[in-house]
Amino acid sequence: MILLLITLALIGLADSSYILYTKTKGKKLVCLIGKDCDKVVKSKYSHIFKVPNEVLGILFYLSVFGFILLTFLNIGSFLGLSILSLFQAIVFLALLSSAFLTGIQIFKLKELCEYCLATAAINLFIAAIVFLL
Repeated sequence: MILLLITLALIGLADSSYILYTKTKGKKLVCLIGKDCDKVVKSKYSHIFKVPNEVLGILFYLSVFGFILLTFLNIGSFLGLSILSLFQAIVFLALLSSAFLTGIQIFKLKELCEYCLATAAINLFIAAIVFLL
């Protein structure tokens, strides 16, 4: 399970980093399934409180690595809170965000971004693993 979590987090980190790279370099994000991924990643929904969604994704995937490290170090609690419970709350928020943003793509923007959908799927798989621990 840990190896699968690491793999998913690495793929998610690469995906989010690639989106951030293309946006900061002013490059067009090329999508195969959608007509215009830039319409999605550069929309008004592409950030929360001026923090780009891909930066939040990077922080989320780094938190997966942090959880794994704390698990290996056998640190079970932080400030009286269970590390697993704290991480499950973070994963749940990431899953809710992914569902919301996927809905925005489908119903509001009427455009799909495969990179964004990939992170949503990765977050779903991470949630399935974490809630089955």
